Amino acid sequence: MLKTLIVDDDEVVILIHTQMVKMSGMDNNPLTFLNGKTAFDYINQAKNDENFLVLLDLNMPVWSGWDFLNALNTIKFKNNVFVVIVTSSVDKVDYDRAMKYEQVIDYIEKSLSIDKCKKIMSLADIEKFYN
Repeated sequence: MLKTLIVDDDEVVILIHTQMVKMSGMDNNPLTFLNGKTAFDYINQAKNDENFLVLLDLNMPVWSGWDFLNALNTIKFKNNVFVVIVTSSVDKVDYDRAMKYEQVIDYIEKSLSIDKCKKIMSLADIEKFYN
């Protein structure tokens, strides 16, 4: 099973993304976090056999998406965490930087749609969780 975490500091975006995740069949009960720190803390206390899909915004207060990605490299079961960057940034520098992180499997421009969620579910790294 793959647990979906939506990490964004905008509550309206969280509401929209939650609906898209549910309507696409990705996850009926995604968890939401307003910054990277609370999402990281949740994952860090999880069991080693849990798997996570993190839909991660980059620009947030407290901990940005970059802070989250850097911290993710410090945990033992980081290979159980799959990250899709969901951001308003169309800057190639951000894209290139994000794709250097081993856990980042895709980079998508906001906002999520049902089609974008279905595309995420078909990514080679995680499609096995949805079949």
